[in-house]
Amino acid sequence: AKPERYTICHASYKGDGRERRLEHIRSEQVHQTAPPDRTQTPMLHPFWGSELSFSRGHYVLQVPYDPKLCGLDEQDEEITMALRAFSNGYDFYTPTQSVIFRTKGDSNIHNDVVASCKGNAKNKSRKRLYSLIGLNNDEDATPHEYGLGAVRDIAKFFTLYGIHASERITEHRLCEFVTTGNMHDEFVPHLRQDGMGIDYNRINFRFHELISIHKDSHQ
Repeated sequence: AKPERYTICHASYKGDGRERRLEHIRSEQVHQTAPPDRTQTPMLHPFWGSELSFSRGHYVLQVPYDPKLCGLDEQDEEITMALRAFSNGYDFYTPTQSVIFRTKGDSNIHNDVVASCKGNAKNKSRKRLYSLIGLNNDEDATPHEYGLGAVRDIAKFFTLYGIHASERITEHRLCEFVTTGNMHDEFVPHLRQDGMGIDYNRINFRFHELISIHKDSHQ
């Protein structure tokens, strides 16, 4: 069997009413053999995953963990970390093949951490986290070292990946755009000359679920 690549490319809003949160659930992501022309190099994908993350050392200085947060679900951690990292100029790539695996038993460690949080700490942490990045019921982001960066506007993130933050809905079929390598080919040529991230100011792109149909109609 050929090695598979794990790609984080699908996100949607979960929950009820104004408490709907943007999440990317592990079971909804794509495990597939890389296309023949995509087997030798990492490939750009939209979101950050907590289970496998390698970067230059300055990442932890630019996007540090907030020590006042306690017992967050990984869904809250991962989507907000993606927004913070993107706004600080970082991009995310998936390896050529899966190199690490997780068993269900590993969740006991997380459960022990959650149990150590006292009272309503988890809900308070979530409210603090979403306030810092401006996703707490349409409030503006609070400037803070544990909040958003100043390199990119997260409105660009939402536009690139078909996320309608105000309406709390997402476009479908983003994974088709990502896993084929089309997104990689569209964005990576705009990598900054110093190699420090993609210059999205040079990219005028808005993802929508009919984009492949629109492209075909203009050929």
